Formats: sequence, C-alpha cells, structure tokens
Amino acid sequence: PCSPGGGCGRHLGLDNEQGSQAYWSERAQECYDNTNSDDTAEDRKNSATCDLADEIKAQHEDFMPELGCSVYSDLMTAALSEVNWYEIASHLIEQVLSEAQSGEAQP
Repeated sequence: PCSPGGGCGRHLGLDNEQGSQAYWSERAQECYDNTNSDDTAEDRKNSATCDLADEIKAQHEDFMPELGCSVYSDLMTAALSEVNWYEIASHLIEQVLSEAQSGEAQP
C-alpha cells in the first residue's frame, strides 16, 4: 500500500546501473509532472510518490521469475512483501525536486 514512513530503506539496486537509474529518474520526473499543478507542493509530492511507488512495485512483481510452488517462491514473495515501495519512490522524487531546486531540471 501507499503510505509514508517506516520500511527497509533498500533501493533494490534501482540506482546500481546507469540505465536503470536514468530510467527511474525519468519516471520520477514524469510522475511529478503529471500531478495537478493547482495542488500544494506537498500534495504533488505525495501524489507523485504514490504513483511511482505503485509503478516500481508492479514492475518488480511483473519481472519476478516463475519459481513454481517452492520454498524459493515463498521466500521471494515474502521478501518483496517487506519492501517499502513508498520509501523507494520518495527517495527518487526527492532527487527530482532537489535537482529542480539546484536548476538541473524543471518540476
């Protein structure tokens, strides 16, 4: 679910590869750009974070290997259920906003 606070703080290697880092940075920017510009800055940030969190979670679930009915499948499912997708997305949105404030991008 989409909720701020708590969580593991892991970024699942999203920023380990340059291509992946660039992709998720672009998606974060697009999620922010797609928010309602009439909303407050905090509402826009929360909306973008929720949208991005849902997208990151969906992609990781979609690309999870088929492990059949096994202990490995159970372990993988349990591990992914503990990920705080909101926290990961929040970090990416914060980077977008930080870059915008420093003049590197436009939110």
